[in-house]
Amino acid sequence: MKKYYYLDKKNQVEGPFSVDEIKSLYDYGKITASTQICEEGKDNWKPYHLFYSDKAQPSATKLQKVIKLKGAQSKGEIQQVEQARDPVQNEPEEQKFEGVTKWQGAIIIFLLLGGLGSPMLSWVMPTQKWEYRIESPSDGRFQESMDKYGSEGWELVYSRRARDESGEMNYECIFKRKK
Repeated sequence: MKKYYYLDKKNQVEGPFSVDEIKSLYDYGKITASTQICEEGKDNWKPYHLFYSDKAQPSATKLQKVIKLKGAQSKGEIQQVEQARDPVQNEPEEQKFEGVTKWQGAIIIFLLLGGLGSPMLSWVMPTQKWEYRIESPSDGRFQESMDKYGSEGWELVYSRRARDESGEMNYECIFKRKK
């Protein structure tokens, strides 16, 4: 009967095992589809998925025999070995780029045009320009001055009470209007 060995996670050789024992180790998660397997007396190591393609479930007695042969003593070790693993779920899959769909392409083009086009809008659409004016209306003529500036299209931006050079208190106002 042929015997086989496998390389564990630390690249240590484990074995010998029969074909059924190797399969049991795989079915219960002790080894994976990429674990390297080699026949006794040979030196051509290959991954399990190339070594053994039949995936029939082993009997519980075979699994217990494998566990005893390899010294799994604790309940935790036995449970760990008994957890079946699907190589499709647990082995990383190589992903290949298969292009984009028409909708994905349309979205990419829309985003690119939007991202590139929005800064260009400032060249096409002029920005609003303002002119500013600073005035200091006296307290006695404050209302009249405000009405006058408003009728001329000026908008009050800021106002504060300030003392002028002669020591008199007046308003200091900043106005703006569109050019």
